[in-house]
Amino acid sequence: MSRRDRRGHSHGRWRDGIAESILQSHHVEEQTNAETRYLTNLIRNRTPIVVRLLNNEEISGWIEYYDRNFIRVTRDSEPNIFVFKDNIKYIFER
Repeated sequence: MSRRDRRGHSHGRWRDGIAESILQSHHVEEQTNAETRYLTNLIRNRTPIVVRLLNNEEISGWIEYYDRNFIRVTRDSEPNIFVFKDNIKYIFER
């Protein structure tokens, strides 16, 4: 087979122009704001969540407030708790 594969693209080159445009771009977004949108949606809907901490402890409730450094989890039968984001392994919805 020649230097071109079956699709007509030479080996070692990107098939689409996306990669080249990314490499040529001088501005790359560092923040997608996906975390903000997700947490805002959880607050608005009062979605029941479970927060898994780095030490594998689980905290159940719903997120009432968040900041750059922590979230506030509101619980029914226990006191509300502030959890630093650095201690969170992941959050999942019930």
